[in-house]
Amino acid sequence: MKSIRYQNAKTKLLTICPNGHDYPVSFNAFQDKSNGKRGSRCSECCDINKPHTQEYVEEYISQFGYKLHSESNYRGTKAGLLLICPDGHHYPTTFDNFKNRGRRCTDCGGRRNTRYSLNEVRTNIENEGYKLISESYQGVHETLHLKCPEYHDYFVQFDKFNNSGDRCGKCWEEKRIHGENHPNWKGGISTLSTYLRRYINNWKRDSLAYYGEKCIITGADSNIIIHHLYSFQSIVLEVLIELKYQLYESISEYSNDQLKAMSVKCLEIHYRYPLGVPLEKHVHEEFHSIYTKDNNTPEQFFDFLQRNNTNMESVQNKSKKLPRRKRNALTDSQAISAWERRKSGESCRRIAQDLGVSGSTIENLVNGKSYKHLALSKVKPRNTKLDEKQVLTIRKELIDGAFGTILAKKFKVSTSIISAIRRGSLGHSKSRFKDLSPLPAGKTKLGRLSERDILEIRSRGRIEGLKMIAKDFGISRQLVSDIMKGRRYKHVSN
Repeated sequence: MKSIRYQNAKTKLLTICPNGHDYPVSFNAFQDKSNGKRGSRCSECCDINKPHTQEYVEEYISQFGYKLHSESNYRGTKAGLLLICPDGHHYPTTFDNFKNRGRRCTDCGGRRNTRYSLNEVRTNIENEGYKLISESYQGVHETLHLKCPEYHDYFVQFDKFNNSGDRCGKCWEEKRIHGENHPNWKGGISTLSTYLRRYINNWKRDSLAYYGEKCIITGADSNIIIHHLYSFQSIVLEVLIELKYQLYESISEYSNDQLKAMSVKCLEIHYRYPLGVPLEKHVHEEFHSIYTKDNNTPEQFFDFLQRNNTNMESVQNKSKKLPRRKRNALTDSQAISAWERRKSGESCRRIAQDLGVSGSTIENLVNGKSYKHLALSKVKPRNTKLDEKQVLTIRKELIDGAFGTILAKKFKVSTSIISAIRRGSLGHSKSRFKDLSPLPAGKTKLGRLSERDILEIRSRGRIEGLKMIAKDFGISRQLVSDIMKGRRYKHVSN
């Protein structure tokens, strides 16, 4: 190379070929190996840029036993030529196709332009040990009925049988290595893992929501996969150990009760560990290509974050808090008990607080969206029916300043019923109370909220919406929000 300065891969350099010719070329062009060819070389040494002559073409094709037809003249690499192959076939082509693309006589080279006869098809099939059952042949894309050497019925197009090498699928399945004989055999845990993955969707949703429904490395919000900080197969083994079950090759060897118990236990163990981490699919594949899929740990993931220059400290802080989340899976007995309590009229929120789960867990249970294996019917919201005496008693206690949440628990109704009694709108659903009048909004003669009102707003604000509270007390939602956040009425202490 004559050039003494290199700027970049696209800048041309003055180069000397082995024969001493000077020629300019960029480094990209010199090392380009696309299409299976080497990069650019000296134009004087190679004949790429030289115009071909009639004599050169005749000499080149004669090396392969071909001849140029007497009436065919060379007019350029893209112009048509008529060649004669060694077997005497006339073959129309271009010099570019012959030299650069390696194309040869279609009659000799296997590219058949004529149609196969039925006898030729039968001969080709029988040479492979198969038997042709079909009595007619219309073309290579027609489906034929064959019998394989093991006498299985096999339907295939002749084009796929002859050119693509398709053979009997049943024979392939019988010969295929699977189960304990396969090199990747892991004792049958894959089948059980596939089954148990169906029952961790709630854990996946919580994991996705916890990290803002985005990949923590790329920030993408689509094509997301939830990555286990502790490998899923390790969790499956924990399920078997805690329930003292054996590992079978097929899940059909387990009873329905065992499968139900394992699905519940699997979700329960998932919540013992930190939640999963949302990763874009290609990032997730990159992680497992480095650390494999066996016995993964949080330490491996934090090392992976360092490789990608991700803020590891924020992810570690979140993962440390995750085991303290008070979110548990319900056992079958707890789920049935919660379903019965909701059916008797208790609110989902109160049941959820007692069992230490989220309100959506109870709502999904009573709506039939989860715990489907228990075959529980959907529960329609139903509160204890109140008679006229109870309604009048509730109104009297509300006037005296009783909390709505306490009255709801006392009379086993929802707080929305108490709110309806306060507003005088209970008659919309129960006609015998249609003449109820709204109660005072709870303000004193000075037009300010009393201390009792402030305490009730704070109590109800933990479980009710701002709109409902604001309507009951005749105040704005902003004021309710300020009271809940301690911006207003700071002097009133709990």
